[in-house]
Amino acid sequence: MERVTCPASLAISDKDMAVAMDQVRMTEKIWERKKGAVDTEEMVVYPGANHGFTNRVDHFNENLPRQCQEAEDQAVRWFANYLKL
Repeated sequence: MERVTCPASLAISDKDMAVAMDQVRMTEKIWERKKGAVDTEEMVVYPGANHGFTNRVDHFNENLPRQCQEAEDQAVRWFANYLKL
């Protein structure tokens, strides 16, 4: 993540089997150190969500509809901000 020099947006689940929370915290620290030089990264952690939460049904997560909408809004804001079409 230290080499990221372009805008980046991550929607991460805290129960993701592919991305450990240690990796998330490490990325947050790296991006925090870069603030000012490159201030175009964002990472939002969605508590209780599983890997692929925006496109997989999880009947045990009552927050899933709200989290999916928030992640969609995050993506739309990011694209609107960085891809001036």
